[in-house]
Parts: sequence; structure tokens; C-alpha cells
Amino acid sequence: KSRLGGTIKGIMENLDYIQELGFTCLYLNPVFHAGEYHKYDIVDYFHVDPCMGTDEDFLELTQAVHNRGMRIIIDGVFNHCSWYFPPFDDVVKHGNTSAYADWFYDLCFPVKRPQEGEAPGYACFAYEPKMPKLNTAHPGVQEYFAEVGRYWIEKFHVDGWRLDVANEVDKNFWRSFRSAVRKANPEAVLIGEVWENAADWLKGDMFDSVMNYDFRKHCRDFFALEKTGADDFLWRMADMQLRYPFQVTAAQLNLLDSHDVARFLGLCGGDYDRWQAAFLYLCMAPGVPSVFYGDEKKVTGIRETEYRQGMPWDENHADSEDFVKTVLRIRRDWIAPADEWRAVYGGHDDRLVVFERYGAHTVRVIIHMGEAPADAERFMNGGQLLLLKGSVSHMLEKNGFAVLLMA
Repeated sequence: KSRLGGTIKGIMENLDYIQELGFTCLYLNPVFHAGEYHKYDIVDYFHVDPCMGTDEDFLELTQAVHNRGMRIIIDGVFNHCSWYFPPFDDVVKHGNTSAYADWFYDLCFPVKRPQEGEAPGYACFAYEPKMPKLNTAHPGVQEYFAEVGRYWIEKFHVDGWRLDVANEVDKNFWRSFRSAVRKANPEAVLIGEVWENAADWLKGDMFDSVMNYDFRKHCRDFFALEKTGADDFLWRMADMQLRYPFQVTAAQLNLLDSHDVARFLGLCGGDYDRWQAAFLYLCMAPGVPSVFYGDEKKVTGIRETEYRQGMPWDENHADSEDFVKTVLRIRRDWIAPADEWRAVYGGHDDRLVVFERYGAHTVRVIIHMGEAPADAERFMNGGQLLLLKGSVSHMLEKNGFAVLLMA
């Protein structure tokens, strides 16, 4: 099933566009053969979904991405599967005599696929009967999916995995998975979907990084909902960064939105100026900025059908696309992943944020979210201006910002 008709070849045709914006890595939601449009109910973990194309199409895509010096990671969905996944289908057909009867939780024999409104006789993900939950503590399940992890690295040369619902999966599963993937490619990256504190998963034996939803939460409260002052915002960001060793913080996948939450522009009430300020912080902060498709084209939406809408290729948003290019160019030219972060000023009343990234260079970022114009002259003196918005004689207007090279 496909809702919007996107294909692997469609991505191929737009690699120029993606790379020209300044992006260096693609993260794809599940590409495996699955039932529903979202592809999180996987039937076959070893082949591309026919709605998207063929295995050959995907191999061509990974080769094209690598030829550009870019990277590609894919979504690993191992917490649950489709109710037509062959091992689950075998349980439906053979009951407790199935070799896979221990691969699933809370089975009530005979296992059947429930009709609309019926309660399933097995554990499932998010109360969705079409997605039975896998027993990831079972050695057979661990061995099977370790092979899946290795297979996509070796056959299709993906550069790593984003791992769905990672906090619900047995930790020994992840250790086994990591071992198999790293044997196939010692540089492959593993990024877990963990929405809360992920320290237990980031000790070097499971993941390299997680999706940083706390980063999004703090940006939402400051930039979009305007609930917090600049001092509180900077304190929260500093506290979050101290949670992990710096090399782990530098690898966190920071985001403003994703396929699971409302578009950040939607949270801003469509106020593009506020989105710009948040995007600037996203790209200047420690960590790896992750941008959901279409944000550069001002895609908005609060409900799922809205924030997962199709890419508006026919809409001209040269202004926002140029802004994204400019900010990513500044990040590429002047900020290194290992550069440290420090707060310079955070005013509660004027909602003025000033911080720096420093290493080989010092880059100062000034963002003003207050209503009244703020005097930023004392923070701008002595710097080479790289980017400026909303300034009149060093007074920053609401949603104005400046980026300066200090040394």
C-alpha cells in the first residue's frame, strides 16, 4: 500500500536538490516490504517494498549517494513486525507447535488475526493488531535480526541504522545487532529512537547516538510556544548537553520535527520568522542537525496527514531554501563537530540568547525572541558578520538574529 506514491527512483532524481541545500546524509523511513503506507508493519526484511521500487533501484541509490560523498541510513523496525511476517504467519497456521511460538509475547492459542474491533490474542505495538510485538530477548530473534543488520550493510552498503522504538527492545538484542553490523562495517552508525534520557543505551555497547527529542522540546517551548525565557532555555540546553560525555553529545541527532510529531512551523502557528530562529539554533548547536523533508519549503501541519504530506515540489520557496543553504554553509565552513558550546548571555525579560561555538574558530550566535527591540551592539563588536536579520543600528528586532566570526 502506498499513500503518496514516493519511490526510490524519485529520491534518485532529486539528489542534486538535496545536496545543493547542503545536506550530507539521507535518513529513510522503512524501505522493507510492508503492508501499510507507513511501512512499519514489515512482512519481508530482506527486500525493498514493491511500492517504492526494486532491490536494484535501492542499490543504485546507495551507490549514487556515495558517489557524491554523502551517506545513507535506513530505519530498522525490530520491536514489532507485520501479522503477515512469515514467522508470525507460521504461528497462526501451526499454533503452539510452531517453531516460532516463542518469538512473540502473550500468545493465546489458537492465534488468529482479529476482525475490526476484536482484541488481539497476542501483544502488539501501540494496540495495533497488525503489528505483533517480537520477543527480542529470544536468541533466535536476535540471531535473525543480526543477520538483517549485516545483510543491508554488506549487500546494499548502507552507512548505518536508525532503530525504531529502541527503548522497548531487549538490550542484549542491541548488543548482538551492534556486533554483527560493526563486523560488516566498523564505521556504521547506530542511532536509537529513545525519547527520554538515553544514558543506558549510550555506553558504547549499543548505540552511538539517539534522536534528541529533548532538544526539540526545549526549542518548542522557547521558539514556537514562547513559554520560556532565554535564561531558562540556555540552562536547559546546558543541562541536556552535560547528560552525556561530549563526544556522545556531539553525535546526538538533534531535530525540530520528524514523521512522528507536528511540524515545527505548525507549532509556530505558521510564523516563518520563529522557524528561522529555531533552525539557526538547530544548526549552530552541538550535535547533528536532522531536517524533515519539506521544512525548507515551509511545509506545516499538526495532524499526521498534514505533517506527513507529500513534498510540494511545484511550490517556489527560493527564500527559505536559500536561508537553509546559507546556514548550513556557515556550519560547514566555520564549525567543527568537536567545537565546544558556551552560553554568553540569556536574558529572561528581553528573551535575548547569545552563545558561542569555539575550537579552531569562535562563532558567536545572537538570537532575539523578545517583543521590544534589543540592544545587541555589545555582543556584535569585534566580529565579522556572517549572517544578519532584523537589525537596525545594532538593535535586533523580534525574531532577529546575527552570526559573527569572532576569531
